[in-house]
Amino acid sequence: MDEIQTLLKSNSWIDNEKRQLSTKNIYVCEDIQKWKKYDILLSTDKNYHLIEYKTLTRILEVMPQNVYWDGRFALGVELSTNDWRNQLKRFISNKNGTVCFLNFEKHKLTKSEFQIYTEQENDKKIVIEKLLGNAKLSIENKEKRLTMSTSPDPVKKLVIGCPPNKCDVLMTRSEFIDAIPDSCLRRYVKENGVIIHFGRLGKTQKTLTSATYIDAAVLPKLDTYDTWVNDFHEYASILIS
Repeated sequence: MDEIQTLLKSNSWIDNEKRQLSTKNIYVCEDIQKWKKYDILLSTDKNYHLIEYKTLTRILEVMPQNVYWDGRFALGVELSTNDWRNQLKRFISNKNGTVCFLNFEKHKLTKSEFQIYTEQENDKKIVIEKLLGNAKLSIENKEKRLTMSTSPDPVKKLVIGCPPNKCDVLMTRSEFIDAIPDSCLRRYVKENGVIIHFGRLGKTQKTLTSATYIDAAVLPKLDTYDTWVNDFHEYASILIS
């Protein structure tokens, strides 16, 4: 996941921020305007501290082990994890300013990568729900075919299936999508179709931009690929109940 993009989602100040910013394995999902006003903002897994440059310089000279940065977030200074205390001391020496050591987790400013992923997938559910509305569905694989309608007088027909069929909603394992080029994937999903994948995708960049990819884990009843025909029928029934 692109951490800068995750920060941008709820921290609009980044667009206009001129200072050095680096992140590593931290997903800041709340506004940090209150803390970014300080000259340097560093993440820590210890307690929150505001320290003037001169005071911090003295601490780094006599008790450097008492200064904690977890290496995950730095705004206003460029640091490497190997020699960061000396780098910070050199940067702030003979200058005036304030360093804020902030425990992002204690201030509830972060989410886990899994939480963010799940929220993003949940946001896509409206796409599949809208597509399935007012339609006659043919839910089929090689062994089984079920039909149903999502309204008394459907105005469209949709195929929910898997390769080798070309489908409006393609059901597949994530390994299949990861293994084939997007040019081949186009054979199995119609323009502006939906791809429901079981398991998280390994590919972070998808060039088949006309399709919407949705993790089956966020859709009710769709627990396993092996029983997806019956499970999708149950899922679609929930939408019209």
